[in-house]
Amino acid sequence: MQREVAVGAISRTHGLRGELTVVPYLPDPTYYERIGDFYIKRGNSLKEVKLERVRTKGEFLLLKFFGLDTIEAVQEFKGSLIVVERESIGEAPEGEYFYFDLIGLKAVSNDGLELGSIEDIIETPAGQIFVINRDGTELLVPAAPELVEKVDRDRGTITLNLLEGMIDDT
Repeated sequence: MQREVAVGAISRTHGLRGELTVVPYLPDPTYYERIGDFYIKRGNSLKEVKLERVRTKGEFLLLKFFGLDTIEAVQEFKGSLIVVERESIGEAPEGEYFYFDLIGLKAVSNDGLELGSIEDIIETPAGQIFVINRDGTELLVPAAPELVEKVDRDRGTITLNLLEGMIDDT
């Protein structure tokens, strides 16, 4: 696999016919319908699966894969990730970004201060937070759209419009 990215986390089984309850990492269920090959990642092992159907249940997705037709066939996958090749997803709409495309970018402030690299994006009740590795320490910055000034994937940078006092640059 060229570049694998996680597109969901399996939280539990659903029903008796092999459906899995998945926390989605993509913004729209239609992305899952367009992807050809999925892999269930458990530890270091990958199991290739083909999507039979996807449906929504509240904030979760229910995914059913061909050949996994019983609860017994899918129980072992609880806690696993659903991964795909990055290229199979396509591009995000103009002005939007998938979280996995931001991981690894060098974060800089709008006044040129290098902040470090984005290691993770976490969900909180108040919204998403960038986790930036700044010389071995974690810097947490809100991932609010109004704070993201520019994403330049070609240069590998994200420019953040930080408010005065948001970070200690001493």
